[in-house]
Amino acid sequence: MTTARATLPSFAPTGKMFSSVVMMMALLFALVIATGYVHVASQAPSSTSFTQYVISLMFMIQKRASLMSIKQDFLTKRSAVQYSQRINSNTQSAMAMSKPYVTKLGLNQQQYDALLEAKIKQADKSNQDLYEANSYVNVTENAILVTNENIELINQNLTSVLLSYHKWQTTEQHLISGNMSIQPVNGYMESYTTFMPVLRIRNRISAGAGHGLFIGPNGRVYSWGVDTGGSLGREATKSQPFPSLSTPTDLPANLTIQQIASTYYGNLILSEDAVYDWGKNDYGLAADGTILNRKVPTKVFSWDLQGPKRIDQIAAGAFNYFAVDENGKLYSWGRNDRGQLGDRTTIDKWRPVDVYMKGSLVNQTVVKVCAGQLHTTVLTSLGQVHTFGDNTFGQLGIGRSGSDKPFIMEAANVVMNGSLASKTVVDIQCGDFHNLLLTADGKVYGWGLNNKGQIGDGSIAARLFPVQIPDYSFDNRRIISIIADMNVSFAIAENGPLYAWGQNDNYQLGVNASSYVTTPQTVSLPAGLAPVELVMMEKSTIMLATDGNFYGTGYSSSNAELLNVTTPQTNFSLVYAFPKQYLPLERRHYPYIELNDISYSFVGRHFFSFPDNGFDAFVRNNTSPEYWKMLDYHNATRKIFQGSIYNTHVLRANNYVYMFGGIVNGSISNVIYRAPIDNIENGWETVKQTLPYAVASGMSILLDDYYYIFGGLVFWQDQAGFVNISATSSILRCHVSSPTQWEVMKSGSLPKGVYSGNIARIDDYVYIFGGRVSTGDAYADILRAPYLNVSQWINTYAVLPFPIADGPMVITDDNIYIFGGYISENTPDVLGKYIKRVCVTTKKDPVGMWTVSGDDLPTVPAHLAVTTSVVVDNNLYLYGYDSTKPTTTHIQDKLVNSFVRIPFV
Repeated sequence: MTTARATLPSFAPTGKMFSSVVMMMALLFALVIATGYVHVASQAPSSTSFTQYVISLMFMIQKRASLMSIKQDFLTKRSAVQYSQRINSNTQSAMAMSKPYVTKLGLNQQQYDALLEAKIKQADKSNQDLYEANSYVNVTENAILVTNENIELINQNLTSVLLSYHKWQTTEQHLISGNMSIQPVNGYMESYTTFMPVLRIRNRISAGAGHGLFIGPNGRVYSWGVDTGGSLGREATKSQPFPSLSTPTDLPANLTIQQIASTYYGNLILSEDAVYDWGKNDYGLAADGTILNRKVPTKVFSWDLQGPKRIDQIAAGAFNYFAVDENGKLYSWGRNDRGQLGDRTTIDKWRPVDVYMKGSLVNQTVVKVCAGQLHTTVLTSLGQVHTFGDNTFGQLGIGRSGSDKPFIMEAANVVMNGSLASKTVVDIQCGDFHNLLLTADGKVYGWGLNNKGQIGDGSIAARLFPVQIPDYSFDNRRIISIIADMNVSFAIAENGPLYAWGQNDNYQLGVNASSYVTTPQTVSLPAGLAPVELVMMEKSTIMLATDGNFYGTGYSSSNAELLNVTTPQTNFSLVYAFPKQYLPLERRHYPYIELNDISYSFVGRHFFSFPDNGFDAFVRNNTSPEYWKMLDYHNATRKIFQGSIYNTHVLRANNYVYMFGGIVNGSISNVIYRAPIDNIENGWETVKQTLPYAVASGMSILLDDYYYIFGGLVFWQDQAGFVNISATSSILRCHVSSPTQWEVMKSGSLPKGVYSGNIARIDDYVYIFGGRVSTGDAYADILRAPYLNVSQWINTYAVLPFPIADGPMVITDDNIYIFGGYISENTPDVLGKYIKRVCVTTKKDPVGMWTVSGDDLPTVPAHLAVTTSVVVDNNLYLYGYDSTKPTTTHIQDKLVNSFVRIPFV
């Protein structure tokens, strides 16, 4: 966790301050009148000057006012016509009723007929007048709508000219003096991976020689590649080039998938209730006592004679499987001709057996296991590394090779010489015939086969015990994650690049170099992206990147494999993107709940996070805001909450905390959840009632006795059946006495569909500052409605300093601040999409006096996204996260999330 300290400065208008567009328009309007110059631009070119934009905007506003006045005249005329029509109609009706009594009324028939004919003509004239009045009203209403569209377009163009983010980033002349003195300091948040004795590895992708698995946005497991012996996990065994949403594996529905692992031609799945496997079964991998291939997932039953155990981790070698239970006991099954199962035999095992936990493993807890083609490597809670199996190339790391120690059937100690002897090992990785380990201080060591440079020490000589890859090979950066498989190796540096070395004959390293690389090389990645997970296939490497998409490099020998190319791909390029029924990490706002002296926060660590798989809950005492303790899942349900949830709408009412809608398990939801305020940790339930429609990221606020959700993100299905997301302008509300009874306000709406803006009541008005529109772009508009009539929203046509969304807003006695946030995706920004600046205005003028502070939010971590603001003991805390952080299994990796601390003065 990272913290920064700052002092909020007093704020007053100065000569440097950004004057609002409205004020400038007022000054320039006099110029328009004096010169008689008018320029109307419904589609203003980008080269149009600021003055021309303002003149155009003022003319269109004046034109709109004239049209609205004309419309009012026509409405008045229509009312008079409607009154005359009613008089004529009633008179005509009275005359018709009086026809039998004409003589008694002193009229002859001729006189009566003349009067009736005149009245009919008057009625016809009234009808014609009403038709004309309605036509004029409709025409002027349409003209007003078109004018509003022109005003909005000109305003957007003006914003792009005047409010370029670069203006506030590259020059100081427009900035006010901030004097916040922001200083990062450390905080602490426990890691789910290391919360229990056994590392709980939570991944999203795995791969074999020619197939792969992926946990999708709905929590289901999808497969792609060549179907070998049922490796795709479904009855329909047709090979599949991409992990399409139409081709899930045949796992039972509604499973919470915790971890996935793949052999060359099979797969193992760890779920909340069991372990499942399927695929090619030559060595008894199905664990059912047979060697019959399995096309569909089959449950692996109890592990030993003492009864079933809860499994916390799984692993796969080329032709065998491993599992570690909650107590750190290791099990294995599958191929065993070189003793790679560690049970002191060389007999294949068709069911899980105990790994021999005597000898070097006596009284030790296994925290991680990995396996190659014919060997196995184990990391224990004491930081020791042990190996067993084949040693032909020295991959056991015992100082001897296969010439005098061809294989070992029980665990042996890896030789830890030199600088490694005093270090703590935090991770291990296995290639086919080599290994990597990572130490707590970010050093990387390797041993075993090195014919393709996969150890990374600059040679191709096999190493019989761990040797360090020199620090300079990683540009003296601290390494935070290592990956090894087949004959290739990768490492991810802290706040830095991806490095690769080893076999490269098909460009599987993502570097355009020779057929093998003996020292780490920097991998070029698409701009703005970082790796989250990497898996290797026979001739290619697949990366899950920070945007949630697949990128690949290398070659596919079959068109069914992921890359789907017939010639080698020399660098990581986009190969598949899942439909975006979720929000990117930087746009997510996870629930934060304060109850007296205790605060709770839900945190998602992946794009698709679920309970017990990347979606965690934390608690802290407000007297220690830097320290967050993780809440583990209670034994009854293994869950704290029913699913992952973010961008929801939170309300405390009637001794409950409610969460309305949001994005739940990757989809926009209308579900209502609640928990008693005295049982937030275990008391969540789904209520029977729902919102009128599914919505997320709305601007929610409590005003007197009503809780409102203005706008928000909704979804709709087109004729082709595709789900699309858009922003709504509708308004929802409920009375706080009945938080499950919601209604759609029919009397009004927002001027446009908006989500993820900042909302606040200031004096007699409610404001929405910035946000996003249906395209996903941020915008700079400020909307306003009277506090006593929140259905009557208008666009003030004032703007923020630049288009902004997803930055927390803080209001003090005198000022309004927006910290960070994200600019429009269409705005060029060399620093990335995240804004480090602080926008500020006075409460006296929420519309016209916005400017930007000269202070920057922290740049460490480099991609800190501030999303939540909290005030504790006169200190402002801005909580966020590093959206580029890769998946890692560091034992000491506990500084996960980040925040900024700003003392008030």
